[in-house]
Amino acid sequence: MNKRTTASKNPVLEKYLSVLARCYSGGRFEELFPLLADDCVFETQWRADPEVGKDAVMAYFRGKGKTLIAYNACPVCDLIQFIDYCNPIQNADIEFNGQPYHGTFMMMYEPDKLALRMRQRLNGQVNHIIVDLTLNEQDQIRRIDLCMPELYRYRVLLMGKEQ
Repeated sequence: MNKRTTASKNPVLEKYLSVLARCYSGGRFEELFPLLADDCVFETQWRADPEVGKDAVMAYFRGKGKTLIAYNACPVCDLIQFIDYCNPIQNADIEFNGQPYHGTFMMMYEPDKLALRMRQRLNGQVNHIIVDLTLNEQDQIRRIDLCMPELYRYRVLLMGKEQ
């Protein structure tokens, strides 16, 4: 683990999350690109394969921005803070190593760390997604993870505004 915990990097995270929120809400991600590490990874639970490397991540976000703008679907982003350190998910159907299981599992994460919650209205329903950043020792973005909000316990610190 890093000498400085992720929560101790919250001032840097807050700045980077603010940049990312502006990028998502406008569909233009160029401001994000200088913050990415060369070995950056973008991963989401809704796609099978991650984007690996700065060039691949930038290409993904260029395409994502075009789609968000074309469909007028830019999300609203809220600054959040994780609370506790794990969130037990009861009665879950999960697959592990190709085998189906039913039971309780826990998502463990760092308490007090800042992240984003994106809100997007699709088909008359508001969907939420958590965006979690991980920084390297040089305070560059090493990982961008998009996850289901049900996996975390969090509080909203700053609500974004609807366009």
